Amino acid sequence: MYLRITATRPLLLVDYEVGPSPERLMRVNSARAIPGEVLGRGPETSVVTLTKWRLPGQDDEAWEHACATFDTEIRMIKGRLERGFRDPE
Repeated sequence: MYLRITATRPLLLVDYEVGPSPERLMRVNSARAIPGEVLGRGPETSVVTLTKWRLPGQDDEAWEHACATFDTEIRMIKGRLERGFRDPE
């Protein structure tokens, strides 16, 4: 399995492409972080939105598995944010 991550810093957006080879990557996930102040929340908060697209021809069982995995990813991101994870730059 291959993975390509494309970050668009000005938009606070990360796109994830996966596939069986570098030539057959498909965008399947995106993550976006919005500072809380932009949404009328406190400056110490943010809202992270994850989007997953169902792959063409993906059967229901594979989609349900992908969704369950996605729920775990959301919880992992939330945990890292709550523990004060920061960009190493």
